[in-house]
Amino acid sequence: MAKYKILEGGGVWNNEKKIGIPEEPKNSDWIAYQKWVVAGGTPDPVDPVVVTPDMIKAEARRRILAEYSVSDQNNAEHEVLGLYDKRITHIEDASNPALTDKEVARIAELKTKKAWIDSILAKAATLAVSLPADYLDDGHWPASPI
Repeated sequence: MAKYKILEGGGVWNNEKKIGIPEEPKNSDWIAYQKWVVAGGTPDPVDPVVVTPDMIKAEARRRILAEYSVSDQNNAEHEVLGLYDKRITHIEDASNPALTDKEVARIAELKTKKAWIDSILAKAATLAVSLPADYLDDGHWPASPI
């Protein structure tokens, strides 16, 4: 074990003093670390991040909520139920008006959003098996339809 260890996010850990040292040029511990490196010291590398399925699920949740808040999702669900009721009422009684073009377009928009959410959840299930270290990379995830 080396005297120092690189910390994820910057700075180093002094294994002897048991302290974290920020990358601040005027910090005496940082200066001591820099001198140690110049003198030939090699710090231990950053601990690898162990990715878990819960981390993948949390990232999927974060991506969905970044596009559609819980409130937006609840409102969409309520709207869909209302449109469904209107459609059923029309089927049962043809004298009731059918869906308007605007309502049909809104249903298509909501279906697109639902398909994207489903694709995020499916991708999360796949990533939860392979557990790639770079699971946060946008390249792993379906692009937003917006």
